[in-house]
Amino acid sequence: MSTSNREKIIVILAAVAMLYGIYEYIFYYAKLPVQSTASGDQENLLLHLSRISQEVDKSTLTSSENYLIEKTEKKWEDVFIPNPMPKPEPEAAFQEESEKTKLPVYTGYLQMEDRMIAIIDGMDYEVGETLPESGYELCLISPAEITVRNKKNRLFPIPIYTNEAEGPYENARKN
Repeated sequence: MSTSNREKIIVILAAVAMLYGIYEYIFYYAKLPVQSTASGDQENLLLHLSRISQEVDKSTLTSSENYLIEKTEKKWEDVFIPNPMPKPEPEAAFQEESEKTKLPVYTGYLQMEDRMIAIIDGMDYEVGETLPESGYELCLISPAEITVRNKKNRLFPIPIYTNEAEGPYENARKN
């Protein structure tokens, strides 16, 4: 494999640049004394802050500035906690059953290869698992609905809750 003159020149220039960088780093910058300017910067910062506070004290705020200050001082709501939502309307037979127990809310599912996992009341369940609060057994998971079985062996479909603006957790905001 032969190299051209152009390639040789580029390699030589790169080597010269690297040697010059090493020379600068070792011989020139190693001899410079270390100076600390933190105290001077801190004094300048304090002086600048005092000038700003004096100017703010002299000026009066406009109504729009007062409005902005009022809004920023107000307690901010956590946008990651979903709003409370109404429960979905079940069938009549299921509603009779749910009067005794808490009605589960199906909010989503995960599909990983052959496994389907349903998100019910904020917890994940697979087919065959029993919901702890209501005692229902999860029989079928599909993207549109789940099917649960009560203790009397009756099957009930529960549709997915799709209100994206609100969440299913009623007590999330009551702190």
